[in-house]
Amino acid sequence: AAVHELDAYVLNHNFGDTLRRQDEHYYRKIHLQESTQHAGEGIASPHDRVAFKHEIHPQDMAVDAYARASFCDSLSSDGGAPMALVHYEGAFQNKGLHCHIDTLGGRIEKHIALDGNRLTAAYRFEGHQHGFFSTEINLAMPSCDGPAGRYVADGAVVCGFGEELIREELAEIALEDDVMGGRVVLRCDRPAHFRAVPHFTVSQSEAGFEKIMQAVTITLQWPMGTPLKKLGVSLEVLKTGEPMA
Repeated sequence: AAVHELDAYVLNHNFGDTLRRQDEHYYRKIHLQESTQHAGEGIASPHDRVAFKHEIHPQDMAVDAYARASFCDSLSSDGGAPMALVHYEGAFQNKGLHCHIDTLGGRIEKHIALDGNRLTAAYRFEGHQHGFFSTEINLAMPSCDGPAGRYVADGAVVCGFGEELIREELAEIALEDDVMGGRVVLRCDRPAHFRAVPHFTVSQSEAGFEKIMQAVTITLQWPMGTPLKKLGVSLEVLKTGEPMA
């Protein structure tokens, strides 16, 4: 029940154009720190040597358990590891996708709908009293970790997409991208614990092994014991200079 493709035709961009981290064959060279020597005549291939354009850490090569989509939900107990909610059942109705999942703590209903330039995910909870609910949003931004992309909150630039951003109580933030010529406005009808990090994959090029930013990964989290009965999250896509609804 996640969004894998999100096309903004007015911006000629697909925010779902993210790349899942997989176990690439050339990771072996990094793990073993191989020193390969060119054998034979001629010029050595750049892929026959081990060089690093960026510093590579083990977590940079961690394989993703699921596709880098948007509104990937999970539940966690107090202090426990998140449990991905991957067995939603449902169908298209009311101009959107309506689905549900039964958990040990109760039931979660989820409705995803598109209205013009706004995508909304609405949740309703039954029976849950403890732990935390979170949803992950992955958005491919053309500027990646370059200087043309930034988070804007309360009218001020906070940081670039290549940096980690954490806010304890966040209801609205904009992702502005000059390369794209537009922005995405994220809104929560209940303030959320907000964490955004760049999503990198490791590639092998002529310059050596390097990290390529594929998307921004946003995690929104709410405590279940408020009690949390319902909540809504929306993504509004706008051209630069276009007023928000």
